[in-house]
Amino acid sequence: MDKALEGVKILDLSRVQAGPSCTQLLGFLGADVIKVEDTGGGDRTRWEMAHNEHDSVYFTIFNNNKRAITLNLKDDRGRAMLADLVKGADIVLENYSKGVMDRLGIGYEWLKSLKPDIIYASSKVSAIGGTGANSRASRLQPRQPAASCRRMDRLTVLPREFPSAPGTLGQGFTWQ
Repeated sequence: MDKALEGVKILDLSRVQAGPSCTQLLGFLGADVIKVEDTGGGDRTRWEMAHNEHDSVYFTIFNNNKRAITLNLKDDRGRAMLADLVKGADIVLENYSKGVMDRLGIGYEWLKSLKPDIIYASSKVSAIGGTGANSRASRLQPRQPAASCRRMDRLTVLPREFPSAPGTLGQGFTWQ
């Protein structure tokens, strides 16, 4: 049986959870997903949550059905390689903080100039929103729950006198 997205090529410039879990599902539906990682260590969940010298289980769970490449997108050669990949892709998905793609010179207008029918998807999960004073802050920081919700300490199972992370923080893992 053919899969729904067989023949669709996706460039995954996302990291951590929201973007990688999205492209993972698209891969399960048959898409060819190429994860593009930074040369300075790749997706931080690859090593940040590892218990040994191998990729972390967390990283492997969300990236197990993808091919991967590392590119320095701050370098002309890295952007040239990305340009070649974009010309053969159908979708580019990213979850950088607001404005990063444009600052790197690889924003929507650049992508569209390479491939006019490219689908540009941006997965920005944010507790602080896309406008306002904090809109350019990193969206992948553990401070978000504190900045966005009041009284989250009531979600924990520990008495108030014991400092602890909210029970919903990280959807199954806690920041150390």
